[in-house]
Amino acid sequence: QSYELIPNTQKMIQGKTVTTNQWGMRDKPYTKQRPKNQYRFALVGASHEMGMGVGDESTFESLLERRLNSQQNQGQIQGYEILNFAVTAYIPLHELYQIETRVFDFEPNAVIYAGHSVEKQRMVQQLSNLIRNNAPIPYPELEAILQKSGVDARDSVNVIRRRLLAYEDELLDWIYQQ
Repeated sequence: QSYELIPNTQKMIQGKTVTTNQWGMRDKPYTKQRPKNQYRFALVGASHEMGMGVGDESTFESLLERRLNSQQNQGQIQGYEILNFAVTAYIPLHELYQIETRVFDFEPNAVIYAGHSVEKQRMVQQLSNLIRNNAPIPYPELEAILQKSGVDARDSVNVIRRRLLAYEDELLDWIYQQ
């Protein structure tokens, strides 16, 4: 299940407080424009990076940001910001799309992309569902890989999944290259 985050909300998920900022990130408020003398990271990932299962102040993004800012900053960098773009159940395709359509609007100095050992399996599973539901694929290069695999929306999800398994490395490589 994906938890799309609604801007400026606070709710309980799995018994923990989850607060979102004005941009729908599980994070404190930030401006789109990077403040002068700040080094800004954009964190992209899924549930671990979003901080599922822990309270707002215990996400690793929040802990790391506080630790970086507790150290003496020298030179032109006066502080650090880590913007948490992670969303539970996102797969690499979602994360790529988010980087291309949202992340760079916030002027990050660096993007931290967190991957997991089950990314290929989750990607094949979710792509199979997208194909079966005739969802549009926003990338012609990705569509070409899917056509090469022989997938057809009329096939069962299991048949689509089996066909995609032979291309899981190629699919993930393409996403990482982007």
